[in-house]
Amino acid sequence: MGSVGELERCHACGGAVEIYAATCPECGAALTEEKLKTFRRLRDDDFLTQDAFEVVEQLLREGTAPLDREAADATQARGPRKQMTDLTIEDLSQVPVWEFALDEEGEPGQDEETLRPRRDLTVVNPRAGLFVVSARFTAADGTVFRGYLTPNDEGDEAESPTILTEAGGRVPFAHGMVEPNPAELDGAYAALGKRASELFPVRVETLVPTTSGRLATELHGYPYLDDDLRPRVKR
Repeated sequence: MGSVGELERCHACGGAVEIYAATCPECGAALTEEKLKTFRRLRDDDFLTQDAFEVVEQLLREGTAPLDREAADATQARGPRKQMTDLTIEDLSQVPVWEFALDEEGEPGQDEETLRPRRDLTVVNPRAGLFVVSARFTAADGTVFRGYLTPNDEGDEAESPTILTEAGGRVPFAHGMVEPNPAELDGAYAALGKRASELFPVRVETLVPTTSGRLATELHGYPYLDDDLRPRVKR
């Protein structure tokens, strides 16, 4: 991820700059085109989606990027809030990174599952918050689905992996301490149009890198914890 470091240095004088700064505060050099070259490399190397690249390009060219935390907070305050269960494929295509708005639980209509868009993030640091990140799910038969997951606080494991269907349905894989019953599994397979042998193993990879790299894992069924808190998988 050396390319990310390039975004925080002026190519002309080497001074420190904000990742979305269009000009260098020290020497006044224009940074937009050089930064876009770096973002294009990240996109071409699959560390950045095309949708995210277009947002970044707009931020750089229009000079609307947040320059400090206070400005970033103001930008996020203008964004829409959504419940995690209402997130759609279109939402993730427009904004690949969403953050749990845990500091806003007292706001009307919001709770611990309320999300806010983070258009300013192209790399996710799971230690800086609790995020939902756009992900690609590739079934055993090669079918590709879109969905999301939450990187753990180390950024190297996936929590709450969920496929979003074109029809607007959700197929969550993790079941916590509740063993999935046959009716739930039948409903999930029906929603995806797959049998277990066609679906598993499912390869899951984030479409936005974390600070430890792009997160990738495999699912071999629907995980849950039994009564003794031992990890189990059911298909």
